[in-house]
Amino acid sequence: MTTSRMFLLPAIYHTRCQFSSLKGLMKRIGARFDAVPFGKENTLRTLDEAIGDLESVGDVAIDQDMAEGLLIARDLRGVKRQAEQLSEFDKDDLLLDDFHGLVEEAAGMGFNVGDVQVFTVEEFPEPFREMDWTFFNADKSDTKKYGIPFGIYVKKTAAIPFYTSFLLSHELIHVAIGLRGSDKIARGLEEGLAELLGCICLFSRLRGSSLTANLMIYNRLNYPPNQFWDVYLDNLRQAIVLYQLYGLSGLRTLVEKGRDRIKETEKAILEGRYHGLSLPKGEWDPDVDKLTALVSGFPRNYVVSPLARYVADFISKGTSIQDMLRQNKIDEEQGAEAVHELAKKLFLVVVNEGVIANSDLTTISDPTVLRYLLT
Repeated sequence: MTTSRMFLLPAIYHTRCQFSSLKGLMKRIGARFDAVPFGKENTLRTLDEAIGDLESVGDVAIDQDMAEGLLIARDLRGVKRQAEQLSEFDKDDLLLDDFHGLVEEAAGMGFNVGDVQVFTVEEFPEPFREMDWTFFNADKSDTKKYGIPFGIYVKKTAAIPFYTSFLLSHELIHVAIGLRGSDKIARGLEEGLAELLGCICLFSRLRGSSLTANLMIYNRLNYPPNQFWDVYLDNLRQAIVLYQLYGLSGLRTLVEKGRDRIKETEKAILEGRYHGLSLPKGEWDPDVDKLTALVSGFPRNYVVSPLARYVADFISKGTSIQDMLRQNKIDEEQGAEAVHELAKKLFLVVVNEGVIANSDLTTISDPTVLRYLLT
């Protein structure tokens, strides 16, 4: 049975929330939505029930556990607003429509992806059956070596509306590079090019910069870090430096020249030789500029405990900590520890004799930058 999780997740993707980990959020609320059939009305009703339960704290002082529930409820209120705006959809049709749209965008950017198709499968073909991937891109060399039909393979169990399309955009760049032929492994800088030209360029042109930015934060800049995805993030940062120096023209040339040239460029990068590469310069895109700046500048480690994040909204310079905690019905012992966490862990406030002597919290104009920890 397709459940309301598949309507909830797209609504989350369209919302900039304050939790540090989408996986952590779904550990807490996912089962509730897995018990309900797929559909907009079912999702909205279940969101209302979840919000109501999380906000039912009673007339007691707010501690860490209660703060976590209240913060999740606040995020879910934003998610509900986005869910109300989403139209009903068939997730399989959405995937195919997005795939064809991405292929058109790729052609518009000058990337040849041939007659690539997308296949949804229960498991990947040999010799890749055991790989713990969501996607597998079988290029012409895989067809020659292993007899695997050319195309992009998606595991049915992992297909999620919008996020799967985000990953498909990445794979299309691998397809364009793979058509040039090479026996080299499609890793390293090539992953960074696929992230920038696929996930950032192609996907944002199809689905917009806001959704792209949210998916980048939830899946590449989440906290705590995940080494598997951090490798992609490291490679993306390499590609970002190349983009800043050479623009899309330079990156497109690397795709056109293929894997051998990309590996030569990767070697130069690892030796610190970004400048002076034999690449054309030109074509910087304002939306790509903003999205790459987000990846480069997002303070991923601005993550604190739920109560510290909750308390942060009530802090201002000159405030008595005790008065602030009492006025907002926050447990005084745990609340004081939360304030000191903001001071000691991230040095966002200065505390002197029970008073907020100074605060940097006012400089964080986007409230979603400071996130609360969910693991």
